[in-house]
Amino acid sequence: MNKKDARNATTVSNCNKDSEERLRRLVDILQHPSDSIQEFLDYALKQAIELTESQIGYIYHHHEDRKEFVLNTWSVEVMKDCKVEKQETTYKLDKTGIWREAVRQRRPIVMNDYQERNPLKKGCPKGHVPLTNFLTVPIFKNKKIVGVVGLANKKTDFNESDILNITLLMEAVWTVTESKKAEQDLLESNARYDKLVQRIPVGIYTMRIKTSGENQFEYCSEKFCEMLGLTEEDVLNNPESVHGQIHPDDRPALDEANRKANLCLESFRWEGRSLIGGEIQWIRIESEPIFLANGDSLWNGVIFDISNQKKAEEELNQTSTRLTLATRAGRVGIWDWDIKSDKMLFDDLMLELYDLPAKNYWVEDKVWQKAIHPDDLEPLNKELNRAIQEKMEYNFEFRVVWRDASIHNIRALATVQYDDLGNAVRMIGTNWDITEAKESHAKTIETNRRLQDEIIERKYIEEALRSSEEKLKTIIETSPDGIAISSMDGMVEFVTAQSVAMWGYDSPDEMIGRNILEFVHESYHEKAIYFMTEMINGHLTGAAEYLMVKKDGSLFYCETNANVLKDKNKNAIGVLHIERDITERKKLEEELKDLAIKDQLTGLYNRRKIDQVLMKEKDEADYLSVIMADIDMFKLVNDEYGHLVGDQVLMEIAAILTKGIRKTDILGRWGGEEFIIICTDTDLEGATVLAEKLRELVAAHYFNGVGKKTCSFGVAQLRKDETIDELLLRSDLALYRAKERGRNRVEQEICRANTLKK
Repeated sequence: MNKKDARNATTVSNCNKDSEERLRRLVDILQHPSDSIQEFLDYALKQAIELTESQIGYIYHHHEDRKEFVLNTWSVEVMKDCKVEKQETTYKLDKTGIWREAVRQRRPIVMNDYQERNPLKKGCPKGHVPLTNFLTVPIFKNKKIVGVVGLANKKTDFNESDILNITLLMEAVWTVTESKKAEQDLLESNARYDKLVQRIPVGIYTMRIKTSGENQFEYCSEKFCEMLGLTEEDVLNNPESVHGQIHPDDRPALDEANRKANLCLESFRWEGRSLIGGEIQWIRIESEPIFLANGDSLWNGVIFDISNQKKAEEELNQTSTRLTLATRAGRVGIWDWDIKSDKMLFDDLMLELYDLPAKNYWVEDKVWQKAIHPDDLEPLNKELNRAIQEKMEYNFEFRVVWRDASIHNIRALATVQYDDLGNAVRMIGTNWDITEAKESHAKTIETNRRLQDEIIERKYIEEALRSSEEKLKTIIETSPDGIAISSMDGMVEFVTAQSVAMWGYDSPDEMIGRNILEFVHESYHEKAIYFMTEMINGHLTGAAEYLMVKKDGSLFYCETNANVLKDKNKNAIGVLHIERDITERKKLEEELKDLAIKDQLTGLYNRRKIDQVLMKEKDEADYLSVIMADIDMFKLVNDEYGHLVGDQVLMEIAAILTKGIRKTDILGRWGGEEFIIICTDTDLEGATVLAEKLRELVAAHYFNGVGKKTCSFGVAQLRKDETIDELLLRSDLALYRAKERGRNRVEQEICRANTLKK
């Protein structure tokens, strides 16, 4: 080997040693345990200093857009020896000296004699560590300089090997740094995401569907688990546990929705019921797919609790259906009179009933009263005023004269609403045309009268009636009412097809030969026997209402007009029964009664009904106590969330109180956000215990969209020889004390000895 070959071999050997040392230190850096990026770069700088056998060094971040250096790391030795009074951490590129040249020239800069004069140097600040030589290397990422590393005070000169080693080492370190930064940002983002997820009232999940068809939950929020009654471990380890919490009747629909979404690769949406611990909740699940390169799909979704929504929808639909059916079936018009402003609002059918122009819904007094028959106007207004003054139901019949001079009979029914001072503020009512009904009734009465005469005649003049048998049969079978004849001892002898159909039998033979009482509900037997006896004895005439039993056991209300059949010698030979199904009429009457005594929002007794109950219980109960309850800070709910949410809170409070009171207690809505509980045969202490129980129930409840709400309670017992108004005043005062003393508490009335009623 000649000298040239020996030198080349030595150079190659040194390069290999440099590469091995650089790789060793890079591995050492990567394996070094560090809790932060700062600690990681501190250690990387230490390794760079040792690799080049320098004594001091630094790492600065470089921001090309701002042309600015930001200090990341100084070597420990520099910080020990540095005496600079004001140590900067940020430098503008145009304010720096020689060490900016690595950025400006975009290459490494070496000064092995730092003391040599150089026009690019701007000098060091007072107290700076003395420098003998200097190396600065730019760090590139995507053709941008993202940082610079500087090394100084090497005992020998910096060379190309140093530049190469530091360039390669720091590029690798910077790549790892950015990866760690991305991981740190991801962790922080996930932490923020988890906090956000915990605050929202819906459950969140991510599910992977593999190409094999296997399902696996990769994430589920705490709310998701709570809604399904599962733990996070249950969901993540066993996807079928979620399916098991769905109501058995709804699982096929869920499976089909899943199948379609997977098949069509489209958004998933499903509503159904969960069944957890015997409790049914309505839920809605929605998710969107993300398709992965390996063929799997990720479904990111949410789950909502829609139980309250479903309950409200069901109640609204039921109410709306009943009202619509009632008004359509009976052609009932609805009107609303604002008494204070004296404005009357008519619906379409009201305008039709009064022969007024269509779409003119706000009707003045002089307009609608002009349509009233002159003879009926004064009695109508008198009855209206009496209903308002005496706080009674408005129920009146009158006539309306149309523009073509035709006369129509109208029936009106309405209730009056009052403010807290007892002033009438509103009247809501209905009108319906009873002209045809009155004419039909008159015709029916006349038909029935003729029918009775013919039936009586038939008993003793068989031959004379035989020729008209077909006519009589036609009259009987076409009558809108059912007709039956029984013997004097009550055995059925004849029934029409209408009667057979009304009781749900297949033929008259199933009814003939049975006692008439077998078709009457046992609770009405005593009434039926009394009416029949009085009618037979001639002391009673007219129709009576009974609860009847059909063949299948179902019940219906029937109006029966019974008359004794007599022969030519005036001897009783049987009883004629004219029957009419009045079930729908009874239902409508009951619904109208409910409108008069119940609060439309909560379904509780209204103030009018509560007043009636208080007056009744005052005279009958040995003890009588009342509890006044008021929702704390309720105005803030309406102001912040709106009146729809406020109404929801009122309904939830009503439900809590209803569940918490006893069977003997009477609950009502007193007005606004105030409720009243009437405790019969309960003294002050017993009522206070009940109030405290109700307070705890309300305070423990979580109101959807609002959170926690509380109520304050005032309790009072009726005293001897006092009025109901005085009792209510003391319960109100106790309620005010509860408010003044911090709310969410129960306060008793201030008692005087020997004053409570027993």
